[in-house]
Amino acid sequence: MLTRTLPRALCVIGALATISVACSSAPEAVSPQPTAVAEAESPADAGLLRVNVGMILNSAAPTADRDARLAEVFAIAADAQELGVDVNLETVTIDDLDDVASSVRTLVNRGVTVIATSCDDSSMPAVVDSAIEAQLLAVTGCVTIPRPDLAMSSRLFIDLAGLNDSPQALARWASIEDFTNAAVISSELIPDVSNTCTDIVGALDEVDIALAATATFTGLVDDAESVVASIAEPLAEADAIVVCALAPSLGDVVFSLRAAGFEQPIMVPWFGDAQRWPQDTSDVFIFATASRYGDDPLPAVQALFDQVDDPEAVDIVAADTVAILANVADAAGSVGSRRLADTIRTTTSAVVSGALTIDATNSVTEQRAYRLLEVIDGQPVFRTLITEDGLVQVPE
Repeated sequence: MLTRTLPRALCVIGALATISVACSSAPEAVSPQPTAVAEAESPADAGLLRVNVGMILNSAAPTADRDARLAEVFAIAADAQELGVDVNLETVTIDDLDDVASSVRTLVNRGVTVIATSCDDSSMPAVVDSAIEAQLLAVTGCVTIPRPDLAMSSRLFIDLAGLNDSPQALARWASIEDFTNAAVISSELIPDVSNTCTDIVGALDEVDIALAATATFTGLVDDAESVVASIAEPLAEADAIVVCALAPSLGDVVFSLRAAGFEQPIMVPWFGDAQRWPQDTSDVFIFATASRYGDDPLPAVQALFDQVDDPEAVDIVAADTVAILANVADAAGSVGSRRLADTIRTTTSAVVSGALTIDATNSVTEQRAYRLLEVIDGQPVFRTLITEDGLVQVPE
């Protein structure tokens, strides 16, 4: 169950019957209270521990609507799961980045011990820095492109919304399929996308899959047909093709590949799940965090998507974050920020999508079970799960 305080902009959204809602829009003038070793003594219903999670929503950001949606997904996820700990979301709305520090103080006064970032890349660094300065646990709450570099050594920062292990999932499947080489076509429009493709090249090398050809282009600028033509000769020798680009550039490249007669399997990273495919598109494989098409193999995933309007595969990451925080609070018997942070790093947590642990860099989730989706006649269809150890497992 999740209770929350939402900004006025969200008050028009109908609240679930089990969620109490209050609205606020301006930071309160308060002094911070120590939270690093807070004991488990919150007044949650039915004697449950309560993890108070804060989120700062920037109403001036281009992602404002997406941030509002993220808060709703957090609420639905907490209500849909049978958690042994209550998760309470407290939000503060700002319209100026100078208000971040005072907003953190407001959230501290409300008993918050965890701050989850929104989807606004402009405010993420300030939110994380201010949270850590206040001795709160800072976690990423939204899977977003682009995002700033939040890598840091603080024990009070954990990247729960990073999908940095997605290239390994793609490479594992390519290895299972016995591909000997692959061609890689990458958009350089956004560094995050380009970096993902660079990581895929490295992951393929780790499983001894050679690079048959490479091409880079600027999405929405360069002509996809010309990009494909520029590597046509080596492309013909590739067992498979990787395309790293955001929609709609992704669809343009795939169309140009097929129009030029290249029939190899096409592999697409997680962000390719946003692409809408023509009905004649087949043999395209997407590596996603969940299947939003009504056929995910885990009932809990499907139960969540049944309650979310226009579900996205990455919604499952928000649901997993709620589960992680509840699980580690239960294991630690505390909602203190440092105790939560330390327990997250020593606990494999059963979440909605599978099981997750955190690696030594404090910023990478491991053991995420990625879904392999195959596009058949324009429709993505779930095929199998790909796990961290390289085995393909499908629940019975």
